[in-house]
Amino acid sequence: MIGPSAHYLNDGAYKGGFEQSEIDALMNMMERNYKEWARTLAPAAMGREADQELTADFEQRLTRNDALITRQFAEVTFQLDRREHIKYVKVPVTILQTQEDMIAPVEAGRYIHERITGSRFVLMDATGHNPHLSHPEEVIKEIRRNLRGGEKI
Repeated sequence: MIGPSAHYLNDGAYKGGFEQSEIDALMNMMERNYKEWARTLAPAAMGREADQELTADFEQRLTRNDALITRQFAEVTFQLDRREHIKYVKVPVTILQTQEDMIAPVEAGRYIHERITGSRFVLMDATGHNPHLSHPEEVIKEIRRNLRGGEKI
């Protein structure tokens, strides 16, 4: 799992990433001006360390998607609460979490880790929600480590 969140809404002590008002604002922005939403989301999702070329590429990826389908996907994703289902995960899981992720904070990744028996939590040096794009070498290193059973490379 890369930057997972079982529920993107903050709920009491649970920190999933967003308040309902923030989700509502994102959904409204997507409806009003999809390209502006993509322009706003891309740098936030990529993280402060991502270079501008990667951020621009991610923005273009977002704008190539169908706005209506993307909005529907975002609404379902942000409202879905899978916290009660985590206990059913019975396969080995490695959670790759970035230092700073405005979409799925460290607390959300730790929450999942604490509820999946035998899971492995890796706090990477990377930042942003898309380390597979911004820091592929680190993601590849951790995937290889996972395939070797978690030992250091």
